[in-house]
Amino acid sequence: MEMDRYKDYLNHIKGLPAERKDRIIQQFAAWMGFNEEKLRMRKFHRGPNCPHCCAPHDQIVCYGSMAGNKRRRYYCKQCKHTFNDRTGSVHHGSHLPEKWPAYLGFMLEGLSIRECARKVGISPTTSTAWRHKILDKLMEMPSENLEGIIEVHQYTPLPTRKGQSRKTSNTPGPVSPPVVIMAIDRRKQAFVGTCDEFLRLYISEHDHVARQWVASFETSLDQIPIPVNNPPRSIAFQELLNSPNQVHSLAKEYVDMTCHRMRGVAAHNQKRYAAWQRFLRSTAGLRPRDRLDKMLVSLL
Repeated sequence: MEMDRYKDYLNHIKGLPAERKDRIIQQFAAWMGFNEEKLRMRKFHRGPNCPHCCAPHDQIVCYGSMAGNKRRRYYCKQCKHTFNDRTGSVHHGSHLPEKWPAYLGFMLEGLSIRECARKVGISPTTSTAWRHKILDKLMEMPSENLEGIIEVHQYTPLPTRKGQSRKTSNTPGPVSPPVVIMAIDRRKQAFVGTCDEFLRLYISEHDHVARQWVASFETSLDQIPIPVNNPPRSIAFQELLNSPNQVHSLAKEYVDMTCHRMRGVAAHNQKRYAAWQRFLRSTAGLRPRDRLDKMLVSLL
């Protein structure tokens, strides 16, 4: 019943004309618990911490309110800065906070920037800024801890001009995006990111996980080893098309998203959409409302 109501809200928003959307969008935000009081309880359930110097809550004092006494303001005795309930969240400074839940819901459905803008009633420029703020926040989330035998795939996107300004006609050619590393262990914990992130997080001379990788790669040609402290090799995506392993499905999901649905990703956005793929993978088993709820909490 709850899932039907979630879908009814989004479908109702899709079918309404622009002048009648705002009321339904506000009802959807209220149904999701997206208001100042509930957001404050979820963000500061252990007491407010300073977003500037990370001071504990015993160094924070209340410092008035704002936005019609709905949003609290705080003062940090350690760094002498003030902040409020929205500081550090993606909707900080937004003039349309009630539209964020609906926007996130359409984003989780895989709609494009322009489609999300049209459904929610904002401009494509605002939609682009919101999406980048969301993806940048997801990049700050810690990656999964991979353990035991791990399957690794390296995907090299094709060079692209996407994201380049049309005015810069003196560019030498398409930009080569960074190599994307996809890894998954037997617990189905997954990692999607760049080589630098992967090597920094998981590969070191004293890492027992790396030694287990080398042993597991010797028995499978589809699992490509990454030598310790050496740059990784690139392999074609087609080499894994007939491989019935878990990393193949992870790679296929990323390629379908970036190549087929989005028709390519700009080189400077590869890290952002790798973080988005990590989030989608980690919440794949949740119901739509629970998935959106977890995303709202992650973006606070």
